[in-house]
This record gives sequence, structure tokens and C-alpha cells, in this order.
Amino acid sequence: MTVLSTAFLDYHHQIVQKDEEQTLLNNLGNLLVKQGLQVDKCALAHFYVTLKSNKSLLLAGQAQSGKRMLVEGVGRVLTDDPLQAQFMVGHARWASQSQNVTQFVEAQATWNRQRLMILLEEAIRPENADRLYVACLHQISPAELHNLFSSPGLLLFQESDLIPFPPNFRLIGTMDTNRFPWWTPELLSHTAIVQWQPRSIPCIYQSSPLDSGVGKIFLRVCIKHEQIAYPRLLQIFDNQQPFQWLIQVVSLLHDYGVTVPRDAVNQAIVFLANSWTQDGRGLFASSLSENLLVAYDLALGQYILPWIATTKHAGFALNRQIERLFNGRFPYATAFLETLLGDV
Repeated sequence: MTVLSTAFLDYHHQIVQKDEEQTLLNNLGNLLVKQGLQVDKCALAHFYVTLKSNKSLLLAGQAQSGKRMLVEGVGRVLTDDPLQAQFMVGHARWASQSQNVTQFVEAQATWNRQRLMILLEEAIRPENADRLYVACLHQISPAELHNLFSSPGLLLFQESDLIPFPPNFRLIGTMDTNRFPWWTPELLSHTAIVQWQPRSIPCIYQSSPLDSGVGKIFLRVCIKHEQIAYPRLLQIFDNQQPFQWLIQVVSLLHDYGVTVPRDAVNQAIVFLANSWTQDGRGLFASSLSENLLVAYDLALGQYILPWIATTKHAGFALNRQIERLFNGRFPYATAFLETLLGDV
């Protein structure tokens, strides 16, 4: 499982030495450090790989943990024009002391939908297909989870057609919460939930200037479909089985009455494939075996295990079986599972 094919190595020894994607990620890290946010490199790479893999994602974590700074840093680094990144108030908490809370909340939601529509209109234009557009709603409430993050597009008005998110568009939400209990099949099918718990440790990012068109670089390196992700992983791990753990975990969950949709498995596969640069370098670790372990750890905790919360049949017997299967390999997924089963 950890051996690169000779053909793959020969191919990547012939490519240019400059890895634009690693430079892009390092530049983002440097910007955050300059703004005062010390983010663990693995946590930053986790968010970045999720951004590559999903059109819609949510950062859920404690207040004042750097979520807003991270998202705004992404908007600055990955977009070529300030108008391509829009930052909005997700929920009208500012109206909590007024006498017309409901009216103000609806007004804020309407304003957000209109701004999203304008951004989508630009992103959908054929001449903008290679430009990245980012919309971020800060401090959303559970209502926004249902209205904006549980479908593959924007419903501008009731009874109207859904406007799908194009490939060059990213919807990002941040939510202040110490625990996230709002798991639904609709949300899991369309949005990746990143449990944001960055370790504030000093990091030094070796960066260098990138050519213009950073958004174009980002969109080019994104693997969007499982039809590309599967052969990509098989190419890296020649004559091995890179899907073994995924198959075992899904089968075990099925034995305990937890149905994991095929789309969720495909999401995990896309995330795994996006954990390498186009030049074949790991985004989490330089060692291929270590990069695979970290990517699997995050993919299982982010795309597969949350489906346990959609069934009433989960229990601590399942927890023991999964931990036995993990055998200490996946600390992130194990910690997530313990929290999840404590809530269901």
C-alpha cells in the first residue's frame, strides 16, 4: 500500500521542480501568520484539501479560534479580484436586542441570498470558468444549515428552481459551537463539516512568489469527481489496495445498521486523491505512507463516521469494533467517533 509505481516515479522525476500547489498553500500559511494566527500545518492542509474537494463546507468550532481569519485569508490568496470573495454575516445576531428580531433576521437572510445570487451570476459566466469565487457566511445558525448548506445550490425563492453551484464556486460557513449535533443526511450529502480545532503552534512556511492567476492554479489542481480520483490513487499505489480501510469501515458500519451512501464513499475517495499535489507530493506529509494515513484519518472522520448519527442503532459496541479495526492508526477519526457517540 505504500510503494509508488516505478512508472509514476519516473514520470514525476521529469516534471518541473517548482510545485505551485505547495507554494500556494505555504503562501496562505504565511499570510495567516502575519495576521497573528498560528495554525498547525496539518490543520491548514486539512482545510485546504477539503476546499479542493467540496463546493460547500463548514468550519465548526469554538469562538475566537481563527475561523474567520482563515476563510478571509483564503479569499485573499486564491482570488484574483477582491470582488470574487464576498464575506457576509451569516445570522442577524445583531438584532437580538431589537423588538423586530424575526423581521431583521429575514432581512439579513434575503440580503445574503441576493449577494450569493450576484456572485453566482459572475461565476457561471463562461469567460469566468477559470476564476475562483468564494462566498463566506460567518457565524451561521442551524437555520442556515437547512436553508443554504443542505442542497447543491441556491434556492433564491420558494417554489423556484435551484441554482446549482458551478465548479469554480465555494460556499464556506463558519459556526461557533463546542459540539456539532446537527447531522442530517441532506447536510452530509452536500456539505463537508470540518471540526476546527487548530493547534496554536509556531509554524514557518517556506513560500515564494506565484505567477498571476492563483485561482486558476487552484481550480486546475482540484480533483472534482470520483472517476478521476479512483485511477489517480491506483496510479500512485501500484499493485496495492489504497481503498482497503475504507471498505472495511463501511462494511463494519453496515453490519451495525448504519447505511453509508455511495456518494459519501466517493467524497472520501475524492478527498484522498486531493491529498496529493499534481506533482505527486503529499500535502500532509512528505512520506507517502504517512500522508496516506493522515488523509485516511481525516477522510473517515469527515465523510464516513458522521453517518452514524443518522441512525438510532449506533452504540458503544460499534465504537469498540471500530477502534479495534483502527488499531491506533487514526487518532482524529477515533476522537471524533467518541464525541459523536457521546451525543447520539
